[in-house]
Amino acid sequence: MFMATGTTNHHLAPKGATFVRTINRLEPDESFGPRRNLPGAQLPQGFSDWGEYHTLKVEIGISQGWPALDRKVSQWWPFPGLRYIICIRVSPRQEVQQFKFYTVNQNAPPQLNPTVIANPTIIGLDSRVLLGLQPGAPLPVGFADPNVIIDLFEVVQEAIAQI
Repeated sequence: MFMATGTTNHHLAPKGATFVRTINRLEPDESFGPRRNLPGAQLPQGFSDWGEYHTLKVEIGISQGWPALDRKVSQWWPFPGLRYIICIRVSPRQEVQQFKFYTVNQNAPPQLNPTVIANPTIIGLDSRVLLGLQPGAPLPVGFADPNVIIDLFEVVQEAIAQI
């Protein structure tokens, strides 16, 4: 993820498996959000801690089914400032590798069909949205413009290697 930004973790901070004190304790495998000193980024209303501001949540369900992953999406959906959710499912023997990619909005989460992860499986995240910036706001020098491009095949291979 950090290599895809163009500035490693200088502007987009890893938040890990963190949760927000005032919201149901549901921890993702990984989450990301803007750093506190990023010009133009503002905390969502009601937040006082930059560590709780996540624009992206990632869940990799090794041996989990889609019903469990879909429940997490529904619980995260109203999270203030959240803009993207990536859920990845890997079967116990790793022969099934699928994902669902959500762009969070004011509507209910859509019912998505899983997509097979092949080599490569490329997705793009709007850099300004990921950094919590307004449309047209300047991006930090060197940050991926206009999108951060991620190969989910590589993400899955790294996750499998850690099993």
